[in-house]
Amino acid sequence: IPAAIDCKEAGPAPASLLYAFPSMDTLDRWLVCARAPGLLARHLALATATLGEPLALAGARHDELAPLRLPEAAAAWLARPDPQRIAADRRWLERNGAQLIGCTDPQYPPLLTAIDDAPACLFVRGETEALLSAQLAMVGSRTPTAGGRRDAHEFARHFACGGLVITSGL
Repeated sequence: IPAAIDCKEAGPAPASLLYAFPSMDTLDRWLVCARAPGLLARHLALATATLGEPLALAGARHDELAPLRLPEAAAAWLARPDPQRIAADRRWLERNGAQLIGCTDPQYPPLLTAIDDAPACLFVRGETEALLSAQLAMVGSRTPTAGGRRDAHEFARHFACGGLVITSGL
């Protein structure tokens, strides 16, 4: 297991790196990174070392991204993000009461940064403090049978009563 990733946020991205988002705020830049195919927390750590801060990836020119050896699809998206999709993602967050927790956020689970393919960010509904607790991820069908739903509920109840936070996908 690699060492924990240290990708501390160092402030706003240099203006020269933001191509068409003069008013892009921190959330917009995280949303750009969240949509970049294959972008991981380790890429943001490398961006910090190379570009000065992790969110400088959002809107960076393709030639600025090349030394980072990002997945090609991620570099293409980061160089030319779609403002309409980012606005739609922001509306989704608001509509669903969700938050985006980036890998530089103190509420990002520390153990998650210890894996090589840690996600750049998480979308969270509920108490973000729970991310710092012992967790069990429950994965299943989006269309469970009645018995499957009942069993999943019983498993979740049993583990939650044992002190685990039950984590599920959005």
